[in-house]
Amino acid sequence: MKIGHTMAEYKYDVFISYKHDDIEWVQKELIPRLQEAALTICLDDEQFLAGGAAIVSMQDAVEQSRRTLLVLTPRYMLSHWTRFEMLASRTLDPDAMQRRTIPLLVEKVSKLPLLLSMLTYVDLTRPGNQETSWNLLIRSLRSD
Repeated sequence: MKIGHTMAEYKYDVFISYKHDDIEWVQKELIPRLQEAALTICLDDEQFLAGGAAIVSMQDAVEQSRRTLLVLTPRYMLSHWTRFEMLASRTLDPDAMQRRTIPLLVEKVSKLPLLLSMLTYVDLTRPGNQETSWNLLIRSLRSD
């Protein structure tokens, strides 16, 4: 049984895990930045086939992507669906040695779950630090 992938074996560079209430920001702000960096993106609205079990599609997306980007907002933190995506990505890399899970703080949240609190996150909530944070995100998604 094969557990891991080499980086060349992934279908996508990044799977974007987000709450659907945040789709406008994802489409207008995040995706253009990732496309500009020539990253291949897995987004549920585009890759999940209609009629399939959503939970299986989520699991496949996490497994087929080098990184899972968690778009953290207060709405994200309340969703059971996004919690599953977070758990799936952390399960594949529990000690974070492969950095498979990249938390992206888009809005302040009251508390990060224990599963994420050990990870370094990219913080887009500080107005004077936007470009530095975007650059860090792209470098983090690209690196092996």
